[in-house]
Amino acid sequence: MRAHVVTNEVTSGLRRNLLMTVALVITVMVSLLLVMLGLAVRQQAQLTKAFWFNNIEVSVTLCNADSPQSAGCAGGAVTQPQRDEIQAQLRALPEVQAVHYVSQQEAYERAQIFFKGSAILSSITPGVLPESYEVKLHDPRKFGVVQDAIAQHPGVDTVEDETDKLKPFFNVLRWMQIGSLAVAIVMLGVATLLIVNSIQLSAFNRRRETGIKRLVGASNLSIQLPFVLEAVVATLIGGLLAAGWFALIEKIFFRDKLPRNVRISEWIGWSTALGVMGFTLVLGVALAAVASFLSLQRYLRV
Repeated sequence: MRAHVVTNEVTSGLRRNLLMTVALVITVMVSLLLVMLGLAVRQQAQLTKAFWFNNIEVSVTLCNADSPQSAGCAGGAVTQPQRDEIQAQLRALPEVQAVHYVSQQEAYERAQIFFKGSAILSSITPGVLPESYEVKLHDPRKFGVVQDAIAQHPGVDTVEDETDKLKPFFNVLRWMQIGSLAVAIVMLGVATLLIVNSIQLSAFNRRRETGIKRLVGASNLSIQLPFVLEAVVATLIGGLLAAGWFALIEKIFFRDKLPRNVRISEWIGWSTALGVMGFTLVLGVALAAVASFLSLQRYLRV
């Protein structure tokens, strides 16, 4: 089949149902934009979870004069030999990647930054805050090993795992991933149904032309191809428009506003955005081609 004949037929079909074509392009644009945003949110949730999971630390709080009478603090405030022994024991554990000692002065300086502008800052003095060790693990899930090894050591008040504090946050991220994936699937379904409906309507309106082609011996491919290409072209235009809007959103929010104002995570970059756009475009065009081809099996019978 000659290329220019197919091109003319596709162009004619798109012009003949111009309002339907415009409606299809706009709907596909909105649907694929929401798919891109859903996939981007899912990628961002994964990135945020990985960022926080990789930065989880175990906090080993040492006894001071005001510590409650826990098993490790029965002897009072931690002594220098106990402090050295605790640090040596932590560093000896194969699960431990790094150990950082936080003095009372450093804890006080951190509190000044954290509680800046708060009335609580006036009641905090360097002697009130306990010393601690911040322990980074190769695998944050191995917290139990550190706890078993050091929790009962003289001079140790508490051993806390930040994973427990972050569990609600991780649950929110997990539901964000599920929700964004659900939105993407639903919007792909909506776009596919509209494409199928548009192509079936176009085929129904041109059934007489199809019958004439059958009578003169036209092949199934020559009859079906223009309809399939109409769906592909409309989807491609809508997808490119969606990609343009998505690139604008990526630039304004994920690259400019959010990194400056919300510094709780790394943010997805252009490589991720381009991957999302490319994947969505290919998936959208493929769904349009397959859905239109299958829907034509009934409507192009003579």
